[in-house]
Amino acid sequence: LEAKGITTQVYLVFSLIQAVAAAQAGVSVIQPNVGRLRECFLKFPNVIRDPHGPRQDAGFITSEDPGIVLLQHIFTYVKKYHHDTTKVMASGIRTKDDAL
Repeated sequence: LEAKGITTQVYLVFSLIQAVAAAQAGVSVIQPNVGRLRECFLKFPNVIRDPHGPRQDAGFITSEDPGIVLLQHIFTYVKKYHHDTTKVMASGIRTKDDAL
């Protein structure tokens, strides 16, 4: 679609690999849902939140918001590799801290 001049958007992105695949496919906008991701992590505790970080059931609860962390990772990737073609737009902004 992008090759035909039709802009595309990927919505409800919940992982970096989904965002990378979308960027490599050439979408115009990647839209991770920050609030929904946070709600999923709060609703289903004791899961691996970050493959490079500690598990919550190991007794370590992080203060980092998983939605904001994912947004930062996606933005960094897109800026480094696809800055001319793909934009990142957060959705599910629930608090003013999310917006900042």
